[in-house]
Amino acid sequence: MKYFEDREVRIWREKLHSEFQAASTECKDGIGEFEKNLQKLGIEQFISMDEAIKKQEEKKGIPPG
Repeated sequence: MKYFEDREVRIWREKLHSEFQAASTECKDGIGEFEKNLQKLGIEQFISMDEAIKKQEEKKGIPPG
């Protein structure tokens, strides 16, 4: 009986580990895709608040698109 319980626990842990690995990979890939989409949209990732406000002020009056 002990063998069966140990086997079940091992199978459960392996399944959990596999699901965790898949979710981690999906998350990492999703972040990369999100960053690529930001670049395609022309959104800068690393910009100070002052620079962002300055650029927003420069764009006032320019129609979107």
